[in-house]
Amino acid sequence: MQIKINNQVKELPEAMTLLQLLEWCEIAPGSVALVRNGAVVPRSQWPVLECRNGDSLELFSAVAGG
Repeated sequence: MQIKINNQVKELPEAMTLLQLLEWCEIAPGSVALVRNGAVVPRSQWPVLECRNGDSLELFSAVAGG
């Protein structure tokens, strides 16, 4: 299955949820916001929504500063 993450094509080895995808990419789930195909996905949905072939995901890191 192919998906795009921040405009980079990734080949997933198997079906996985959005949360599993973040873990597979070694991204701490608490440190990002996730947009899937142009829509913000609430963190509560990450464990249940599965990636689909052709998905386009954008990950945004939280930045603190002042």
